[in-house]
Amino acid sequence: MSSETGTPAWPSSWSAPLPSPCPGFYLVRKMGKPVFAPGLQWPEGQDINCQLLLDAGLFGIGWGLAGYCPGPGIGAMALSIHEMAFYEPLIFTVSMLVGFLAWHILDRRTRPATDG
Repeated sequence: MSSETGTPAWPSSWSAPLPSPCPGFYLVRKMGKPVFAPGLQWPEGQDINCQLLLDAGLFGIGWGLAGYCPGPGIGAMALSIHEMAFYEPLIFTVSMLVGFLAWHILDRRTRPATDG
């Protein structure tokens, strides 16, 4: 299909991975206790708040601008270490790490202090 009319593959590429972890989650919940850990830790909060939307938006913008998700970006850097294409994933990975550090610093400054 030509680029003017779009490609029908993108909805399936986004939706196909969603059902794959379902059997694993089902089995883990049935087991009750993991094999290599003392217990299960499921997320408790299901709130969609401003922080979640902002973080997801920044992740999507970074992914769209760079063309890399964090894991494949690091993999691309490792696989292209002896090629000229090494610099693109290197710049992405360094920028990602700087962003992680900036988030960590800002989050600690803006998070309310807890007793304990």
